Amino acid sequence: MAKIAFIKYGDAPNEYRKCIGANPNYIQFDAIGSYMNEILKLTQNYKVMVISFGNRYASITDNGHIFTVIPAHNEIIKYIFIPFIYLKLFCFRPSLIVSFGTPVDALFMSGYSFLFSTPFVPFFAGEFYESYGKKIYRKITDFLILKILKCKHIKIVCARSEFVKKQLLKKGIQKDKIIVYNLEYTENYFAEYDVNNEVCGYEFKVIFIGRLTHRKGIYTYLEVAKELTSRIKDIKFYIIGDGPECPNIRALIEKNHLEDKVIMLGPKPSYMIHSYLKSIDVLCIPSFSESFCKVAFEGILSGVPIVCSKIGALEELVIDGEIGYLVDPNNIQGFCDKIKLLYENRNLYCRFKENIIKRKRKIPTYLTPSLIISNLIRNKYSF
Repeated sequence: MAKIAFIKYGDAPNEYRKCIGANPNYIQFDAIGSYMNEILKLTQNYKVMVISFGNRYASITDNGHIFTVIPAHNEIIKYIFIPFIYLKLFCFRPSLIVSFGTPVDALFMSGYSFLFSTPFVPFFAGEFYESYGKKIYRKITDFLILKILKCKHIKIVCARSEFVKKQLLKKGIQKDKIIVYNLEYTENYFAEYDVNNEVCGYEFKVIFIGRLTHRKGIYTYLEVAKELTSRIKDIKFYIIGDGPECPNIRALIEKNHLEDKVIMLGPKPSYMIHSYLKSIDVLCIPSFSESFCKVAFEGILSGVPIVCSKIGALEELVIDGEIGYLVDPNNIQGFCDKIKLLYENRNLYCRFKENIIKRKRKIPTYLTPSLIISNLIRNKYSF
């Protein structure tokens, strides 16, 4: 039986126990359309080991499958754990290595793959440095992984979006080596839950869903909320998510007396996101960088008009002027104007809703990670 080793973010032991019903109280934020679901599909035919980057150390073994989390939540600490990760891999002796995440995560695994001639498949959920700022270590690691991707032990390279695929092509990766993948959204995602006790009233509702960080544009969103609530009485803004900027955002809401107009709902499990999206009028995504943008994809699936940044993969997903608007991420007034336009023009808003239904039908269907990996093993690591 083939053995597959995976590396990813998260808490693999808790995610595994959640998926099998042994830990129902654990909130897994990507339970719908998650990498762990894809991994569990493979446990029926292969032995798997999952090493995840989280905030603690824990490891469980079940039916020969190993699920480990190590306290390596930033890139510098990950380097310290490389010997430990390699030892775990050496003891497991995988016939295939898979990484889910950023180019940096692929760099860790490619080293082991090169040393022990083990086939390696990176699944890129993140992008390369052009849109990511000017951090030197990111440029160095991205340069190294791009060199490694051209080596023969890297069988295929999987990109989360056409945007990431274009980046790889631009960097010289062969077209026939790149596969665009997607995660599966089952009918569980579309189950509806009662959220009226949190998202209620007759106001025009705008929502932000994501990590509360500078890169996700949470401060832009707050400025937009501050401007529009001062001009429009029956509009309300909601925030779903958590992150390092959470205390600062709470303080700014209180400082500007926006407690009744900007509602922080906290983090929510992904199986409830569809219900929140169905209850609001506009999804706002003011990010400064997006390699795929899961929440924009889910917004389309839920039929919600989107006002978002004109960057990265968002330009692929959101058709400007048809299902939403694309705005320069630095243009706060642009976000205000587009949201106000949808608030004031009901005919335009209804046309966007109709167009989203048509857009859903045109979204390409890509292979899922579990199908790609199964095909690769069946074909003796050639695709």
